[in-house]
Amino acid sequence: MIGNGCSIRLEPRLDGELIALIRSLRVSRVARAAGVRPEQIHGWINLRKGCKRSVVARIMEAVRTLEPIERGLRLDIVRDRALIERVSACGVGRLATRTGLSRSTIGRWLGGGYPVRTATRDAILRAADEIGPRPQSATDNAARCRAYYRANKRRWETYKARREREQRQRQEAA
Repeated sequence: MIGNGCSIRLEPRLDGELIALIRSLRVSRVARAAGVRPEQIHGWINLRKGCKRSVVARIMEAVRTLEPIERGLRLDIVRDRALIERVSACGVGRLATRTGLSRSTIGRWLGGGYPVRTATRDAILRAADEIGPRPQSATDNAARCRAYYRANKRRWETYKARREREQRQRQEAA
């Protein structure tokens, strides 16, 4: 601190490897370990803002002490159409129950925009192999068709009875 209350800012001197390391450790984890706001680290990484020497020292210490996280599998695996169909055929709800994950996690992973860890992916695939595809009668589409038939059965029977009545009246009139 300078005597009048102004703080000295240190211009960031970042190389690509350090930026990649901070991003691979996830900025939020580094910020939590360093005791700073994530926006401050983002501003420093993107060369928009400088940081105090003490903050830079805390960030560097956090980077040194944090363990690297396992990278998730992203779109490259999930784009396999056969894999998506095999897992989807098991039913997202049944897979969620078996693996202990939420339905939304499995659904977003199948959609291709949500990274999951390798262990999570293996658990989903293992559960899909154990469960196997749903029987056709239990699918949503079959249930929907049965419900539609039941709902419209009375309407069809009414139409059929009216048509038969009209035919009898025409025959009697002729």
